[in-house]
Amino acid sequence: LQAWNCETEYNLNKIQLELNNNDSVVYRNFGVNTGWGDACDSDGMESIMFYWTEGELVIPSNLEYSGDPALRTTANVLKWNSTEMACAYRSFDSGNSVRLICAYNARGDVVGQQIYQEGNGTCPQGTQCGDNGTCVYDLCRVPTTKPGLMYLFATEASYDCSLEETATDSAKKCESSFTRINKYSMDGGINRAVIKETNISKEGALELSELDETFAKVKNAGQEGKSMDMETAYQRIKKGPSERVLDSGGDPMMTIFCEQGYEAEE
Repeated sequence: LQAWNCETEYNLNKIQLELNNNDSVVYRNFGVNTGWGDACDSDGMESIMFYWTEGELVIPSNLEYSGDPALRTTANVLKWNSTEMACAYRSFDSGNSVRLICAYNARGDVVGQQIYQEGNGTCPQGTQCGDNGTCVYDLCRVPTTKPGLMYLFATEASYDCSLEETATDSAKKCESSFTRINKYSMDGGINRAVIKETNISKEGALELSELDETFAKVKNAGQEGKSMDMETAYQRIKKGPSERVLDSGGDPMMTIFCEQGYEAEE
């Protein structure tokens, strides 16, 4: 059994965006399989991975990789000492075709090396195997290390796959807001206050549809010397000695640390 490696998934997604149609993929010293499918759906993905394992029919009796191209993708999938993997896909032609890339942390396509070791019967569930392994579904699972620390939004935190979708969505809002608001600074020539911390509520405190209204209220309040009426915009701004903090006013799903230009006249 192979553990899913979040860092590898992230890097494969970046590679997908840079590839041309027929480019080969090299990732560290991993075994890498690339395949094309007719549709961007689960059936299409399964078809690609099924094709990768068709080489089982030509595995030599000594279980070593022979250099046969028909065996290459199968060898990567079945490599006995591969403990981590990840995949990433990209759709093309409005979802009518897909490219799938999977990487395994031990290469199987090395001529003369064993693809896997033949076992001695079943591996009873829960019993010890090897030096530090445990039998899981007749396979020996060895201990693996987690991907480690990564820098997310300028703060050091453990990478958690379950937060990936939420983090990506919030990052997009942060980036979009910066682009939209920063335009006011260039066009209007007004002073900048930096938002140090932004709490994103379920409704999305930085929805772009609200930014124009919020900006207008801040600008008018500064010109007229009046208190800012933020009740209708579900945002409020607190003035500090060196920063303004944008607060959603709701229960945050997560906090993003990123600097954004937020224009408000003094």
